[in-house]
Amino acid sequence: MCKKTNIDICLYAEYNRGHIDYMNTYNLITTGQTIASKLNVSIGVIIIGYHIDIMQAQRLINIGANKIYVIDNKLFYIFKEDIYKCMLLEILNKINPKILLFSHTATSKLLASMIAAELYTGIIVSSNINELNIDIKKNKISIWKKNAILEIPYSSPKIITIRPSFFAKAKVHQLHKSGTIIKYNDFKISNLDNITCILNCRKNIHSNLFANLSCASIVVGVGRGVYNCHCFNLIKEFADLINGTIGASKPAVDFGLVPSSNKIGETGVYINPRIYIACGISGDIKHTVGISKNSIIIAINIDPECEMMKIANFALHGNLYDIVRQLIKQIQYTN
Repeated sequence: MCKKTNIDICLYAEYNRGHIDYMNTYNLITTGQTIASKLNVSIGVIIIGYHIDIMQAQRLINIGANKIYVIDNKLFYIFKEDIYKCMLLEILNKINPKILLFSHTATSKLLASMIAAELYTGIIVSSNINELNIDIKKNKISIWKKNAILEIPYSSPKIITIRPSFFAKAKVHQLHKSGTIIKYNDFKISNLDNITCILNCRKNIHSNLFANLSCASIVVGVGRGVYNCHCFNLIKEFADLINGTIGASKPAVDFGLVPSSNKIGETGVYINPRIYIACGISGDIKHTVGISKNSIIIAINIDPECEMMKIANFALHGNLYDIVRQLIKQIQYTN
């Protein structure tokens, strides 16, 4: 049971298929430490999932969290935004944070917006924390943008989404740093639109090919050049062969080939893979802004003059279907 308490900065840690999303959670804790050092406040982390490993929660304490709130129940085996929203609201009412941090991933952005709407509070999206000055005593937040300063009234909790990989990964300072892990079992979820939100714990309709992009080391992006399902099926075979995750530009999402949660770019997910393979993507700035400059980019396109071919480290000019099919054959042969 979790008694009513106060914690000043709270982070939401994504938990998927038995593992915490460490890259984004470490990123959030580093951000939280930056804010906490200025305001002299404590940091809490909320983890919602099923069969949560307490040792994973301890790792978050070792890198700077003060309290971990663990909500472990089979209701949370599959991400359902309505259930997660209700659970988060229940916890937030108990711990009463001043600042609430989310990763700028598709799942966390959705939850952040739903929580902001329920609490009638503001949300700062995809923030650079170095541009923010949070003054809780004066009830205001100042945002620096080039030569301009914007001051907005502070509402509690202030919700901020942090772009993945904006900060370097936090380091483990102590192997057994002291902190508190609270198992939160005394919860009630009501007012669900449909009881099937609880009972429908089926497997995700999308396979591992559409897993969390922000954690992927190899991403295969598809764009307008992937002109039909036959070509897309070949790319899925290719991605599966190299243990890649599929992302997309806006046209491929609009075509219905890829779920919107896997859209890369300004209005989607920011990624930091080791290798990014762009298949039939022209390279619009709204898409490329979401790709880390540290990534090795391989572009496959029939247009040698498109922007993606220009910025790529390796450019393959020709028919997309033929090139991907040849890559599959060569990889299978070498294996």
